Amino acid sequence: MKSVEERVRSIIAAITGYGPDSFGADTPLFRGGLELDSLSGVELILRLEREFGISIADEDLDLASLHSVQTLCHFIVESGRE
Repeated sequence: MKSVEERVRSIIAAITGYGPDSFGADTPLFRGGLELDSLSGVELILRLEREFGISIADEDLDLASLHSVQTLCHFIVESGRE
């Protein structure tokens, strides 16, 4: 089974069109990095919910959790969801 990071990278790659190995774990997802916008950010959250069988409430997710692949994986693991 794929690791959390591999699964998150695959989702981001599908949204951005970048290969999953073309960006680092610390690459910013928004400004100064992959340049996701608000629409692609919503798409990311929806795909994460579907992939991990979770429901991410607005109050559970802050912008720091969406900074990079690494922070997103940390959020998923720390939430006990994976």
